[in-house]
Amino acid sequence: MISEDITDEIAADVGDRDTADMKLPANKADYMRMSVAEKVCCYPFDIRGTESAFEMVRMYFEKIDMDTGFHSVYEEAKLLSDYYEKQKAEEFIGERAERVIETMKFLGIDAGRMADYSTDVLSEVFSFGDMEYFAGIKLFNRVIDRLEINMEQQKRYEVFDRIYTESMQEKKDERDRYS
Repeated sequence: MISEDITDEIAADVGDRDTADMKLPANKADYMRMSVAEKVCCYPFDIRGTESAFEMVRMYFEKIDMDTGFHSVYEEAKLLSDYYEKQKAEEFIGERAERVIETMKFLGIDAGRMADYSTDVLSEVFSFGDMEYFAGIKLFNRVIDRLEINMEQQKRYEVFDRIYTESMQEKKDERDRYS
């Protein structure tokens, strides 16, 4: 399980990964001093994907004479790939939140009265599509927070659930029409 420290580090690091252009150090001591974010920047996850994390870590560990036992390599590869996936998810949520905010501005939706708008309108604005429930909550909360809307947690959940349910129903109806 990834600790809260790593999750906080991911949030702070989003966007910095591409500019880092770092290389893996030539020795174990330097590698061990690196943060998870710095290590992730060194591996070509954007090109090779997280499915090759185990092999990349094993090859690197061999090169610097670190323990290449399954457990050591697996733990490092899992830590790095989990961090990378969470970082990509944070980037995705951030980009989607900005698009939702732009759409709201374009449509003239008053953020302070968002809970008063019809579910079908808000469903189109958020366009959750096939987004998982938890990711949808993160997106919704990110938009609410960015717009500095004062909405208590229970009300947030109720509005989100109403929008998400409508959005999923629309998707289901659309799939049924095409079947």
